[in-house]
Amino acid sequence: MLPILRLNCISCGHFINLHEDVYADYEGLIKCDACGGILNINIQEGKLKSMAFESKGKPADVEESFIARHS
Repeated sequence: MLPILRLNCISCGHFINLHEDVYADYEGLIKCDACGGILNINIQEGKLKSMAFESKGKPADVEESFIARHS
């Protein structure tokens, strides 16, 4: 099983899981699957250094959003 970085969306509180091998050193945008919020994150050596809310987006699907928030 791959190591997971688990972040909380600062817009809605939904957990966002990122694969550590992909996002160990990452600076850029991610989208919350639950609320559609766009977050600007900075991860260095597998640790979150900063997170800022960029904009409110549209969730992929209302049903998927509900399931994502309650799983």
